[in-house]
Amino acid sequence: MIVVDNNILSTFARVGQFDLLFRLFPGDTLSIPPAVYDEIMVALRLGYPFLEVAREAVQAGHLHILPLTSAEVAAKPALPTSFGAGDAECVILSQRRDGPLLTNDHRVRNFCRAEGIVVFDLPQLLRALWANGVLSQSRVRALVDEMEVAEHMIIANKEAIFDR
Repeated sequence: MIVVDNNILSTFARVGQFDLLFRLFPGDTLSIPPAVYDEIMVALRLGYPFLEVAREAVQAGHLHILPLTSAEVAAKPALPTSFGAGDAECVILSQRRDGPLLTNDHRVRNFCRAEGIVVFDLPQLLRALWANGVLSQSRVRALVDEMEVAEHMIIANKEAIFDR
C-alpha cells in the first residue's frame, strides 16, 4: 500500500500524466484517505476538471480510499496543527499502516522524515520515472518543465533528479 497526497495527484493530473503514478508502482496499491477524496471532490466543484481522472480512478477501483480506524482518527490531534485534513490522514495512514507516503508538501515531508515514516517527494518520483525505465531522461526533463508551468512552481535542485 502506498498513500498518495492530493498535491501529488493534482500535479500529475494537471499535466495529463496521472497514469504515470500507476506505471511507476505497477505491483502496489495506491491509496488515499477520505479527506483527500473530499479535497478532490471540492476541487472538482470549484472548477478544476483535471482532477476528474482521480475520481474516475477511485470509481474504477484503481485508486483506493482507506477509511481511518477509530484509533487512527484519535491520533490526528497529535499531529502539527499546520497540517490540513488530507495531510494529517495521509501521515496517520502511512505511520500506522507502515506504507510509504507520496507528497510534495515540505512540512509533511520533513515531519515524516523526522518521525521515520517513509516518504517520497516530487523530485524523487521524477527521478524514479527515468531510473526505473518508465520514461527517458529527456521526457522527464520535459515533464519537469510542464509541471513547473502548469503548477506555477519551481522544482528545486532539478539537476539532482538526473544525477547518476
